[in-house]
Amino acid sequence: MGVPIPDQADDPRVNPDRVGIALGSLAAGATIGAAVVTVALAGLRDALATALPNVVFLGIITSAAIGWRLAGPLRDGWRQGLTAALAVGGGLMLAGVTAPIDLVAGRPGLVIYAIVLAMAAVLALRARRRALGS
Repeated sequence: MGVPIPDQADDPRVNPDRVGIALGSLAAGATIGAAVVTVALAGLRDALATALPNVVFLGIITSAAIGWRLAGPLRDGWRQGLTAALAVGGGLMLAGVTAPIDLVAGRPGLVIYAIVLAMAAVLALRARRRALGS
C-alpha cells in the first residue's frame, strides 16, 4: 500500500502563520522603536530641546527597519511595507507615553518603562518564532 503522505496544510514549515508573523513583527518593531526612544530620552534628558527631533527620528527608523526585516518571511513587499508602517505608528504611540512617565516618575520611571518595553519585545519575538513554526 505504501506510506501515506502527511497533510502539509497543517505543517507550519510549509504553510507558516502569516498573520502571526505580521503581528509579531509589528509588535516587535513598535516596542523596540519605543524602547530606543525611551532609553535615548532617559540618557539625553538634560539636552532634550536639541535632541528630541533626532531621537524621535531614530525611533521611527528603528521601528520601520525591524518591522520590515522581521516581516521578511511573508515574501510580499506590500505586506512587509504595511507591517513596517504599522510598527512605526505603534512605536510612536508607545513612545508618546514617555512624556507622562517622565513627568510623574522621572528618569527611574523611564528606565522601568524601557525594561517593560524590552520584555514586551521579547514576547513579540517569541510569538513570531512560534508563527514561523521553528
